[in-house]
Amino acid sequence: MLSDEEVWLFHHNGFVVVPDRIDEPTLARLRAATERNVVEMVEPLELEPLPEGGDAAEWRRPERVRRLSKILHRDAVYLEVAGSAAILDPLEALIGPDIELVLNRHNHLLVRPPGSAPVTWHRQMRGVPYVSVLAYIDGSTPENGAVEVIPGSHRSPFPRPNRFTAEEIAADPLFKHRVMAPVPAGGLLVFWDSLLHSSPANRSAGTRRSMTLAYLPVDELGSADPPNRRCVRGKRSYTGHRGEQN
Repeated sequence: MLSDEEVWLFHHNGFVVVPDRIDEPTLARLRAATERNVVEMVEPLELEPLPEGGDAAEWRRPERVRRLSKILHRDAVYLEVAGSAAILDPLEALIGPDIELVLNRHNHLLVRPPGSAPVTWHRQMRGVPYVSVLAYIDGSTPENGAVEVIPGSHRSPFPRPNRFTAEEIAADPLFKHRVMAPVPAGGLLVFWDSLLHSSPANRSAGTRRSMTLAYLPVDELGSADPPNRRCVRGKRSYTGHRGEQN
């Protein structure tokens, strides 16, 4: 499924594109569940930024929904996909056979309607081996705001903030090395959470919907039953708490 070189590139560059993972019938179910949640504006959700001088009540419309939060608790199809071989098979090649799905990290769906504002450059906490998986319901392209990354930035030994202002981005030569990672519908973008990444504005006439999920390799020295995590492949081989002597 993933070649040895692709696995090496993932650890070296911090990301890998895995196309053709989610089949069309499952994509149809994901689209139906997503459209239902958007049209009914099921909370919790996030809207596109309110224009200056705009009326908040008038702005609250389904076509302005930017993100659906806590998707794993909304419809069975989201949890089904999150624990499916479509995602877990390539993940096993990357992080090992025992995998946990994180319920309180990411666990959302980006809708990104036409005109959707950009997602600024950021990364998550360093030192925690979270792996992010974007599962694309619609294909991402340069026009609709495909994710950009800075290869290798997850391995940088230099201190940097987790989020950046426009002035910092303009002055920092690192951002000249950005690359875009378009992914077709049904494909995955898998990356270490500490990799610098962003997404430009959606300049197309359509939405760009993708699930955002977080995974961890099982920690054999962690809790036997950690909260907000679900073992979705393999098992938890609990061997004791950190700090215990052998």
